[in-house]
Amino acid sequence: MELKKIKIFILIFLTFYSVLIFGQGNVPFDKKLFKNDKENFNAAMDNLYDGNDAYEDLSFRIALGSYIKANDFNPNNSELNYKIGICYINSANASEALPYLQKAYKLDREIAKDLRYRIGQSYQSMLNFDKAIEEYNGFKISLSPNILYNWHPVLQKRFKECYSGKELMKTPTTGNGVSQQILVLR
Repeated sequence: MELKKIKIFILIFLTFYSVLIFGQGNVPFDKKLFKNDKENFNAAMDNLYDGNDAYEDLSFRIALGSYIKANDFNPNNSELNYKIGICYINSANASEALPYLQKAYKLDREIAKDLRYRIGQSYQSMLNFDKAIEEYNGFKISLSPNILYNWHPVLQKRFKECYSGKELMKTPTTGNGVSQQILVLR
């Protein structure tokens, strides 16, 4: 009987240990979790606060710089990865949002109601229209009827852009990159 208890304890311990080591759950910015690295934790928190201030002011470029520094310290925080993605979407480098948004989704799918919409935006900026449509549909399905009513015009516009983009990608271009289909319209 005693041997059985020891085996169960070892199994539970190994399971718990493997989750800690190999699991990539959401890691909050909690000083208790980083008590062995107080100095870097404080610097990361300063960057996080600076980023949040700039983010609230819609100064996404400034917020991004601070958030990237905080992310260097704790790359497994879903909210931070989401906010970095939003900063990139609101920049000239929207395609760089995708890995951060995907990581936010992996860490905590519920971190933001519009997360799948934002992933769709990133795919769309990369001209990956099929994946964008897939994400927009996933977002659409997740909405209640009342909320969908408000999002409907935005989503219809995004779907139309994606379907138009797919058609334009099928059309050969002239030497200067202008679609022959557009030239015919002139």
